Amino acid sequence: MCSQSVKQIKINDMETTDFAKHLSAYFLKYLPGERGASHHTILSYRDTFVLFIDCMKTQKGIPAEKLWLANITKALIVEFLNRLQEHRGSSNATRNYRLAAIHSFFACLQYEIPEKISQWQEILSIKVKRTHKKSINYRKRLQLTITNNFSTPPSDNGSRWRVVKK
Repeated sequence: MCSQSVKQIKINDMETTDFAKHLSAYFLKYLPGERGASHHTILSYRDTFVLFIDCMKTQKGIPAEKLWLANITKALIVEFLNRLQEHRGSSNATRNYRLAAIHSFFACLQYEIPEKISQWQEILSIKVKRTHKKSINYRKRLQLTITNNFSTPPSDNGSRWRVVKK
């Protein structure tokens, strides 16, 4: 995504916002070209920004055509992520994936608009939430021995079904 390639666009005599220009370049050039992101990743990241833009319109009264990068702060992003969890029932893992999309965009902007790097780094400082990993229940040695002794193997030697007893 090169700043030189982001040109001034006018729609119906209305200036396109810097957010719209950079987000378009991010999806059309940066992700597929420079990052080599898969089609599925791009679609998922797109969904994140669709949700974000919708949240800005419904919760903050800021329509997409009036959303400028200067409007986007760390507090606003945190509020958006919390809203995803509270009102959409998103898990921590889903929230973290949405945050990864946002982090990717603002990490890219550090090189595109370096004069606002402190604003981008504030957003990049948002931490992921811990996710609960399912514990693996290991069987005790005695349980394995009993299971081995009573299982009927499908083959004549049953080697696939035996557990090494060392």
